[in-house]
Amino acid sequence: MQVEGFFEWLGQALGSVIRFIVDGLSGLFQLVSRASNNFIEGLSRALGMDTSIISIITLILGLILLWSAIRAFMNASIIMGIIWLVLGCGCSAGSCTDPGSGGAPLPPAFNREHADYGSRSIAGTFPQAA
Repeated sequence: MQVEGFFEWLGQALGSVIRFIVDGLSGLFQLVSRASNNFIEGLSRALGMDTSIISIITLILGLILLWSAIRAFMNASIIMGIIWLVLGCGCSAGSCTDPGSGGAPLPPAFNREHADYGSRSIAGTFPQAA
């Protein structure tokens, strides 16, 4: 009878330790998940792009192509640098779209939430077509 009590106690102790480890890892993974979600939300809000996985992948691909252009220019390969630069700029610019416009690209350095024209109108600053 004493042997059964010992193994029951050992099983409960081992189960408690395993449960503690699983709960700790669950909390850690939830923390990492929330942090990465907040990072993606902040990144997409700052760049004015959608938070979809396709937009993020396109952004990363564009940055890789731009890095290739910089490396090509540093190696004095002007033609390949221009090719990588055009590919990288096109890929990166395609990821910055206005979520409310059905995918229409935003003009560079434009954010509707922070647009401040003051008391003047921008309509009068451009020549009008006759």
